[in-house]
Amino acid sequence: MTMIYFLKTENLEIAVSTFGAELQSIQTKDLSHILWQKESNHWNRIAPILFPIVGRLQNDSYTYVGESYSMSQHGFARDQEFELIEKTTNSLRFRLCSNVETKQKYPFDFEFETVYTIDENKLKIKHVIRNLSSENLPFSVGGHPAFKLEGEISDYVLEFDQKNNVQQSVLSNGFIKNETVELILEKEMALNYSLFENDAIVIKHPPFKQIGLKHLPSGKTVKMKCENWTALGIWTKKDAPFICIEPWWGWADELNSNGNILEKAGMQLLSPRKETSYSYSITADGI
Repeated sequence: MTMIYFLKTENLEIAVSTFGAELQSIQTKDLSHILWQKESNHWNRIAPILFPIVGRLQNDSYTYVGESYSMSQHGFARDQEFELIEKTTNSLRFRLCSNVETKQKYPFDFEFETVYTIDENKLKIKHVIRNLSSENLPFSVGGHPAFKLEGEISDYVLEFDQKNNVQQSVLSNGFIKNETVELILEKEMALNYSLFENDAIVIKHPPFKQIGLKHLPSGKTVKMKCENWTALGIWTKKDAPFICIEPWWGWADELNSNGNILEKAGMQLLSPRKETSYSYSITADGI
């Protein structure tokens, strides 16, 4: 049965569902919502967790040691019930273990945990992967939080610590083309829906570690920080009242992918009986 759990400090309150271990809300002390409140006519998610793939596979399938497996976009974790295994005054720890259903899509033994920790006005999200298999575990992982837009999208800018010249990966039907375009990220990047006419903005190996979403009329800013992301996705839909800033460790299939998951670009490989973790934080600055 799906349950909702809450954590609260003086400055922040979060709600997390056991279904997908998905954040349902981040609320500040002035009762402002940082995440959008789901409306199915735009999108039926709030902040899904992406595991064990990020993005789409060609034909929604892959091969592993000669066998073919089907898996839909962003993997299955977002549609699985997690178990709450620990709750403290400032943290929630959820766990998903491999099971009969996951092994039909992903033939590996694993434990996948997501830990939410709040401290003052900061929320830290940590994903822990344990390989319980006797072979290497191929995976990608990522976050997909949708931040609420008040008023017009043109009231917002993305903020960076310095000017960055990056290569934006070109997408074709959600897949990565062997083509990039130069994207100049000034310290402030104005937002509009036309930026997303060809799907998400995808930046592999971003040179920066922090990105902010600033509401110009109020000056309020939400900041995301990540020390080691291997890719960043920025996405919204036309006229949707949200924008997603997505920390990734992996990305969608490339157009020339051969379908072998062990050779898929962007995948992480975890040795047998080992564990690894990936973290990022969201801070409500001036809210």
